[in-house]
Amino acid sequence: MTNLDAMTTDELQELIAKIGNGVRPIAAARQLFADAPSATGIVHACIGYRNYAWNKLTATQLRLDGKVNSALSYEAICDRIYAELPAWAKW
Repeated sequence: MTNLDAMTTDELQELIAKIGNGVRPIAAARQLFADAPSATGIVHACIGYRNYAWNKLTATQLRLDGKVNSALSYEAICDRIYAELPAWAKW
């Protein structure tokens, strides 16, 4: 399982690039979740990971810029995305 919260900004950017911006990143989903109990939901989980990574990067940059309140908004988005992931995709 990949813990997105433990990733560096470079690692998050690499994950985003690996998943890509396609609507259905099936190839990336199959690689990322090769051990998933079934194929059902892997694309949704993969898109969730990508969106989580984007929002995590944004929150990190906002914190570095001293914009803590804005960062908290993006971190709340991350929390919502995480809550919607299937149990097998959570870290």
